[in-house]
Amino acid sequence: MSNQVISQFNKIDDCTDDLPYNDIPSLIMQLNNANRLTRTQAREVLTCIGEKAIPDLVTALANGSAHLRWQIIKVLEGICE
Repeated sequence: MSNQVISQFNKIDDCTDDLPYNDIPSLIMQLNNANRLTRTQAREVLTCIGEKAIPDLVTALANGSAHLRWQIIKVLEGICE
């Protein structure tokens, strides 16, 4: 599995370098943010974190709203690719 993220600007970054944020529970909460850019950035960072984020994502998947569950599924899809 690669640790690269393709941002919305099609720039490929090695996301293991200088992650802006790696507090997984807080990132998951940002997936429910009203701001689309915030949600997108949280998805990209969580995808980049990869397998380490899966336990927290699965926990949130079981307890989250429909919108949050959809966001988490998108992250999990990205991790699996």
